[in-house]
Parts: sequence; structure tokens; C-alpha cells
Amino acid sequence: MEGKDGMRKRVTAMFGALMVSLGVALMIGSPAAASESNSAVDTAWSYEHSKECYYLDYVSGCIQGAGDILWVKDNRSNGYSVSLTWQDSDSLRSGTCINTIGTAAGWGTCNKDFTEGHVIQWRLGWETSSGWHFSREGYSNPWYETKV
Repeated sequence: MEGKDGMRKRVTAMFGALMVSLGVALMIGSPAAASESNSAVDTAWSYEHSKECYYLDYVSGCIQGAGDILWVKDNRSNGYSVSLTWQDSDSLRSGTCINTIGTAAGWGTCNKDFTEGHVIQWRLGWETSSGWHFSREGYSNPWYETKV
């Protein structure tokens, strides 16, 4: 039977090993595992810069290369959220711009800082009582593509 000192040394050694493992995992963690998630902010529509847009029944969305702005608009007064999900096909970055501000607010935006010249793949999503649905479901390529 171990004494209190033996048990304390064993617990201290196990705790130390856990902390070292956690530290190593944090240092070498894959950036691909960390997806960016942003809440859209209410923004008045602007014609100042060109945008690539798609308009669907539940949601509309655009990517504006100048300034790297994601635009997402809820088209249904149903109490559910809409989103614009994206991934940088030239890097490991990806994320979602979620609009929870509703139809009365109009357009919502998320301001990103994409690398110039990269291709951003994106799709629109809308939530219903049966869960999330996405544009281009069933297509061989489920993404729209925009060069920024």
C-alpha cells in the first residue's frame, strides 16, 4: 500500500504528463480543425463595389472581393437563421457567417481578410424545423466559387 507521499508523486507525475501533452497538442494543432464562425452585423446594402450574388427562396448571399465582405440576407420571416459557409480553396481557412438578425434588418455582413487572388468556395444555408439545408445540395460540386 502506498503512502501519501507516493500517491502525491504519482498524481503530480500524471498531471505533469497531461500538461506537457496538452501543450504539445496546442502547439502543433492543425489550423484546418479551427473553423471561423462570425455573427453577421446589420449593414445597409451598398452598390459601391461589385459582388457575386445568389438569390434563393430562404436566403440571399454575396461575396464582395473589395474589402472581403460576406453578405447574407434572410428572406423569410420564420424565426430561423440563415448562413453563408465558405472555404478558401488555396489555404486551410474556412468558416460560416451566420445571420440571426432576421428579415426586418435586411442585409448582414461579415468582414473577412482573405488572401488576394485566392478562390473562395461558398454556399448558402437556411435553417428550418427539420434542420439546416444548403444551396447546391445534390450537385457534384456543392460550392459556388469566387476569386477575391
